[in-house]
Amino acid sequence: MTKRIIYVPGKNLKPEPEIHRVQLWRCLLAGVRRVQPNVAAEMERAPESFFLAPWNHILYRRHVSLDEDIPWIDRLIETNGPTEEERQEAEAWHKVAIKIMYAIGDHFHGLIKWIPDQRIKAMIADTAPYFDNENGIADAIRAIVKRLVSEATGNGESVLLIGHSMGSVIAYDALWQLTHLDQHPCDVDLFLTIGSPLGMRYVQKHLLGGHTLHKTFPRGISAWENVSATGDLISLDKTVHDDFAPMIESNYTESIRDHCGGVYNWFRNHQGLNVHRSYGYLVNPVVGQIIADWWRGQHKEKPPVLVAHRGYPTKYPENTMIGYEQAVKAGARVVETDVQLSKDKIPVLHHDADTMRMSGVSGSLFDLTLAQLKQLDIYCPERFGEQYRGTPITTLAEFCTFMESVPEVEMLVEIKPHSVEHFGLELTVDRVVAAIKPVVDRCAIISFHDGCIAYARSAHQVRIGWVLPKWNKQTEDRARELSPEFILVSRQRFPNNSCKIWSGPWRWVVYVVDDASQANRYAAKGIRYIETDQIGEMLAELDSERGQ
Repeated sequence: MTKRIIYVPGKNLKPEPEIHRVQLWRCLLAGVRRVQPNVAAEMERAPESFFLAPWNHILYRRHVSLDEDIPWIDRLIETNGPTEEERQEAEAWHKVAIKIMYAIGDHFHGLIKWIPDQRIKAMIADTAPYFDNENGIADAIRAIVKRLVSEATGNGESVLLIGHSMGSVIAYDALWQLTHLDQHPCDVDLFLTIGSPLGMRYVQKHLLGGHTLHKTFPRGISAWENVSATGDLISLDKTVHDDFAPMIESNYTESIRDHCGGVYNWFRNHQGLNVHRSYGYLVNPVVGQIIADWWRGQHKEKPPVLVAHRGYPTKYPENTMIGYEQAVKAGARVVETDVQLSKDKIPVLHHDADTMRMSGVSGSLFDLTLAQLKQLDIYCPERFGEQYRGTPITTLAEFCTFMESVPEVEMLVEIKPHSVEHFGLELTVDRVVAAIKPVVDRCAIISFHDGCIAYARSAHQVRIGWVLPKWNKQTEDRARELSPEFILVSRQRFPNNSCKIWSGPWRWVVYVVDDASQANRYAAKGIRYIETDQIGEMLAELDSERGQ
């Protein structure tokens, strides 16, 4: 299917359309390249897929030179991310104070025009002609977007509609007008809003369909992704899911997701840091990943990926071969296991440093050789009584031999800190990595011990995952330093507010969840990897909900 990206810019004077389009396309490709270089290379060969909806000249009657900004755009593309100083500036206390002032004005709709801030006054002055449709100006602006969307729909193209700032409002209104007034078929695969004020009450009151007693919404949007950067005061209310959820309930869209935790816009020019500029949004890896997923047809909401936590511990002893065999038989495609070292430094599957809970015999794992451990029964007597007596301890090497027979299954191998502390970091990691070598391409080393996974990556170039010990600013900063493939967090620590979820290159894994509806709620937020103790039951429930 042919693809079309339609970009609707925000307010203010813009360069000549073709000059503007070239720089936007450069930044968009740079953002995709940060996360999916192969996709960026593919997109780069299709520049004709990128369309600009140049509306600003209708309102402002002239264009502006881009010459001063081009060196700064070059710098933006060449820089991997914000500096620590730029992060701190985006989070500065004075911006928090201004945000509170804005929020009060927006909550009491009539007060916003009296806020003594030049940005608010400029926003109201610039948007008034559009919202009031002075001399039909709003109709003329929307016509540009409508024509591009209608043309793409008529051609059967896959459409990504991007709206930045005021451009997101125009794009939303254009879709509403197409589907409600023009009665024109509309098919937008993905609506991507960046730095959008659509969460603000002031703006919502002025939207088409928003001023009536019963709000109406545009149709024909398959999915909506909204990205808001830290410190961006134009996207004052950073979430749209809460305000536009009726679109999901009315089947006007399948999903609405907000990305606003730890998203930074590091565009800077001679005037300083500007966390609202479109170029800075487009190079951001969060935006890049969303666009890459759409290009590859992977943007639709996906079901949870269930991870068999310690195998199948509600039916079989945890971290045992029988538990993993039955978990895979039930349909698990990702399994998680815990690893400790024996006295003779052999990696074995075991969670505790003591043998009592699993064998009924008290003793330190580190005082027993593998031969001695093999004499114990790993049968979890407190839970299962005598049912599984005779079950032996499993070495990591034995487990990996089993994993070689199921090439469709991935594994998360957790190195327990007890072994790291007892035997030393490097020895413990080296022994574990040696054991997983036959299946290393399907494996990630995970641990609470951040030094352990940092060494695993630097010394062995394996995939890593960090199990968060706490949820705070220090662990967020450390996560960004580690840049792991996975971050694992207990559901008790995981925030309910989407804006508090850190955006990054990792995949989130939540543990332990044994309720299918809760797993689906996490997946709707983009948190797809769910560890469960009840792998068979959970898979059956999810299949039943999907009608399989």
